[in-house]
Amino acid sequence: MKNTAHELKQDWDQAWAQRGLMTLIVNTGRRFYNLFFKRLLFRYADSNTKMIELGSGTSSLAFLLAKNIHSYHGTDISPAIVELARKGAHTTGIHNITFSIG
Repeated sequence: MKNTAHELKQDWDQAWAQRGLMTLIVNTGRRFYNLFFKRLLFRYADSNTKMIELGSGTSSLAFLLAKNIHSYHGTDISPAIVELARKGAHTTGIHNITFSIG
């Protein structure tokens, strides 16, 4: 079955909008992902690092790295999750991260 880009975006928007077991599973995976990549990236990242993450989701990794790198740009297919990431950056006062839908 072939999904169009529109269908794929709708699927991700729906997944991010749901709460419950799916959110628990995604958040558990995100914690392991962040732990691994934070340790790896801190070996190479410094105040001059400009980072881009494709499929950034909530950009939780960016929030862990932001104070140690120059800039971060996250992009995701889901407008719902990009908006959530933008709100998170605004709420935490982090100004060196940006987001786009794509």
